[in-house]
Amino acid sequence: MRAMLRRLLPLLVLAVFAGTAAHADAAVVLRAAYPNPGTWMFEGPTDEWVRVRNTEASKRWIGGWTLTSHAGLRYTFPGRYLCAGCAVTVNTGRGRGSLADLFWGRTTPVWGNSSDQATLRTKTGVVADRCGWGTYGPTGGAPHRPGSPWLC
Repeated sequence: MRAMLRRLLPLLVLAVFAGTAAHADAAVVLRAAYPNPGTWMFEGPTDEWVRVRNTEASKRWIGGWTLTSHAGLRYTFPGRYLCAGCAVTVNTGRGRGSLADLFWGRTTPVWGNSSDQATLRTKTGVVADRCGWGTYGPTGGAPHRPGSPWLC
């Protein structure tokens, strides 16, 4: 019995730490998405955005993480920390980044107005969170009030 426990103990420890790491990555989550409301031309760099929040009690390194649309368009986060409880808004258009705002640098919309899915992945490709709306959302295509964000 002891010999079997000695062989299984390293596997149990590995399983516990692997579960903890996956759970820790899920502490950075998508909170809202605002697809470009009704037009295919940007009127400003913040017309379309996705908000990412760190729900953990400590800062998280998000450098190299990605935000991807259902169509495969990808934004890679620059090397930076996201402080505990803080949020950063990833704007689709061009602009000067700050602690609270990052800019993708695109001149055309990324997110589908009526239906899309934003996927947040860690630097190693593990899915940290997803936010879908329309056919990819929890209501499976319920109507959306124009001019208001999708809440994740």
